[in-house]
Amino acid sequence: MHYANTTLGRYAILQYDVATQAAEYHQTQRDKHGFFARFSITPALTRAKIKKPVTETNRLKSLVVGAENNLFVAKTVFPFVLSADTIKIDRQKITIVHNDFLWKSQTASTEIKNIMNVQTSIGPLFGSITVTSKHFLNNTQTISYLKRKDVVMAQRLLQGFMIAQRSEIDTDNIDKERLLALLNNLGQEN
Repeated sequence: MHYANTTLGRYAILQYDVATQAAEYHQTQRDKHGFFARFSITPALTRAKIKKPVTETNRLKSLVVGAENNLFVAKTVFPFVLSADTIKIDRQKITIVHNDFLWKSQTASTEIKNIMNVQTSIGPLFGSITVTSKHFLNNTQTISYLKRKDVVMAQRLLQGFMIAQRSEIDTDNIDKERLLALLNNLGQEN
């Protein structure tokens, strides 16, 4: 009989499937030979449901998949800004890239759980969004001359994410389209 044990330090953890098979094996041996009666596995061990450990590599891979999949990307309008600035929102973070002339740029990025406030200023055609975070150098980042619809969408997504994070809701396993719709509804003002 093959036993699959997981070791934790110097202790061996018997997985649920193996424990059940071992109990059945010992039960048949006990029936055949009276010798194994003293060495049977206790019923509590056979009923225990031991979860398989999630490796750190698998957790990191799931975070990478969420970070590669941008939920929202918007760029500033060209005539007002010569080098387009960009705002990107994915499942874990927000990234704001300020591009200067001649291939020089400044990138500010923070986790969504660290965002303290999202403020927008909306005009008839364009708008700006200001994000306040615990970890930004000057505590705020502003990106101006975005299209009006992009400002509204970014604010709703960020507000929805902030509410979901503070309610300890895991958004990693929700389908992208469904997540966008739910966060949009959650982040709408009344």
